Amino acid sequence: MFFAELGHSLRGEPFLEKNYVRKVFREYVRAAKLDEVYDQSEESYRRTPRRLHRLTTHSLRHYAITSFARQSNGNVVLSSRFARHSDPSTTMTYINTRKDELYKAVDEAFSVEKAERLKNLITNPK
Repeated sequence: MFFAELGHSLRGEPFLEKNYVRKVFREYVRAAKLDEVYDQSEESYRRTPRRLHRLTTHSLRHYAITSFARQSNGNVVLSSRFARHSDPSTTMTYINTRKDELYKAVDEAFSVEKAERLKNLITNPK
């Protein structure tokens, strides 16, 4: 982790400045020529609009949560615990689903083969 030289706590641990990691990350993104502004924020009250960058520490959080959700077969409860969210609906806003993944999941959920197997299980129990 990146620590700013701001002194130490009573336990001798270094202090982490509130925006230090974000600032250092942005410097590295700029140095690697990966900085891309894709829009401006409209939510700035009485301030100039903020530029929205494609690659940020928060976008890495979205990526990590989405990756975890995919690896856990879409388990939102586990993903919300991974993200340290108390409400799984918050986690749902972090998980990105590509359209092709969504269409494939819908097709699999409502496939004719699965419906026929379910019908056979119901009508012919063992």
